[in-house]
Amino acid sequence: MKPATYDSCQVCATLWELFTRDGYHVHIELPYLDGPPDEFCPGHDSFLQYMRKTLPGYVDNKLHFWKARPGEPVSLLPHPTIWFAICEPPEESQLPCYGRILDPDWIDVELIKGWMKDCITFHGDTCANPIGVPPVSPQWLIDTQEACIVPGKGIPDYVALSYRWGASNGLWGERGSLEIEALRKPGALAEAQIAQIIPPTMADALKLVEAIGERYLWVDAICIDQNDEAHLNQQFEIMGAIYASAKLTIVATDGDATSGIKGLKGISASRDLQQDIIPLFEHFKIVRTLACDFRNIPVSAGNSRKIEEDEHFLRYSEQGAEYFRRGWTHQEFHLSKRRLIFYRGQIFWMCTCVNWYEDWIQETTDCPKFQYRRGIGLQDSLLLKGIPILGNLSAVLADYNSREHSYPEDALPGIMGLLSILSRTFEGGFLCGLPESCFDAALMWRAGEHSTPTRRRMTLKKNSTALASLLPSWSWVGWHTPGLHMAEGENFRVTPFEACKTVPITQWFTHESPHSDSKRPIESTWFRFRKNMEISPASLPPGWVHRKERKRDGLPPNTVCSDVANKIGYDPRHIYCLEESLDYEFVSPTIFIHDGPLDAKDIVKTFELDL
Repeated sequence: MKPATYDSCQVCATLWELFTRDGYHVHIELPYLDGPPDEFCPGHDSFLQYMRKTLPGYVDNKLHFWKARPGEPVSLLPHPTIWFAICEPPEESQLPCYGRILDPDWIDVELIKGWMKDCITFHGDTCANPIGVPPVSPQWLIDTQEACIVPGKGIPDYVALSYRWGASNGLWGERGSLEIEALRKPGALAEAQIAQIIPPTMADALKLVEAIGERYLWVDAICIDQNDEAHLNQQFEIMGAIYASAKLTIVATDGDATSGIKGLKGISASRDLQQDIIPLFEHFKIVRTLACDFRNIPVSAGNSRKIEEDEHFLRYSEQGAEYFRRGWTHQEFHLSKRRLIFYRGQIFWMCTCVNWYEDWIQETTDCPKFQYRRGIGLQDSLLLKGIPILGNLSAVLADYNSREHSYPEDALPGIMGLLSILSRTFEGGFLCGLPESCFDAALMWRAGEHSTPTRRRMTLKKNSTALASLLPSWSWVGWHTPGLHMAEGENFRVTPFEACKTVPITQWFTHESPHSDSKRPIESTWFRFRKNMEISPASLPPGWVHRKERKRDGLPPNTVCSDVANKIGYDPRHIYCLEESLDYEFVSPTIFIHDGPLDAKDIVKTFELDL
């Protein structure tokens, strides 16, 4: 039912079409809202007052709104943090998503349970193991029903917690004499002397796991004995697989371990949420949706420095979430297959198939998947498909290496889990963060060009583990850099820019310690792998053609790319193209599925080469 002011007010008519119409690239300009008070319309007056209060001086003559994709909220241009969604739209609108008015105090736990059920029911194997990591069992898990720790072997379904330690030391720092055996006794974690030293975020997570119908929880500060170096290093190495194997990861971005997970009725304190709800027309309301990088709202839109400094940008964007600036949380977040994110008092769901948001009501089976915008999406990366692209590795490491550690020497342990997983792509694994298979090329890493200076990492702990003390000057782990580039141009795609080809001139060796007499040669297999790529296979995978055979309205071969290929030593006879995208040339036939421009996320399989 259209509002009463639809026929008499052009602004109301335009707003109605904007909020109830679905489609791609809807761009609407509202005409001259800044008029005399007696010309204000009761249909949209509250909306205009909100805009003037929210952005003083911004509403001068015209407002420009944008809807980029079906199901997305309405965006004010060019401001990247002002987004609205209509609540309870009329049936004729057929919107797949619309706004939800939230309880200011409590999160609906049933919504979380519904998300979990829908993911398992509708997404099946797609979300079961998207990274393809062989499942691992943590050495210890918390049995939330028995309030104690139990051996993790044989327990496939468990929840993991990702959070910031902050000033907390978990159980081990404050009770140095505490032993694992003391926590194995049923009810141990509920005993007063232990319960009082469990940080609030961990305590809330224990109860939340039970509330959503799960039983086992993995928390590093409780399930890893921080005083056992051998156990600690072993768990560091499989930590990436621990998060990848977890049925669900609770991501607590608000505060740190001492802050708790607010908004869980009967478990924690009220979240005290302030949601902007604006009346529109006679019977409708719109809500301002929370803008953040892990939903279909790009806070990076627009280039205005004024916007970046605006208090509203700080209020509604990731700028205030310290979680995303800490090193340890990088692999925890990216490798988790299902994430329940607590951010700014609201909850979000991210899995391989969809993103769901508390302040949106969405169709369960028809929601657009949106790639997390911060850094590179590892689950969609070529690296996890077996393609050793150094450019992609640089992007992952740059995102990680720009983050902070309380102890700089944790730079290597903090990413060991992820590097262990990437070792299946880079033969021979990693040596202090550099892939051994292309060690010569990787040694040529450089820092990015940023205003923030690169600084040397130095050991701060008095009693560091052997793993944590590895901060060599020849590796990026020895330096904190806001940007990182590794052997730029060493690529499988033939491009006219920054193409290069590294040639080995020496044999590198590694020692167990600086004073060790024994040494091990570093096997750089990259060059043999690249050489094999230049050998024409007997038959090409479906969808691939030799560059010289491509046919597209008489399109000639790319002479620029051919010249580049000749200069860096690639045999033009062994350059390949995709029939669906003949403008791209590769030195390895790789199978892609296309949906728009060629992108890393489209790869599904690689042509297997005999190494």
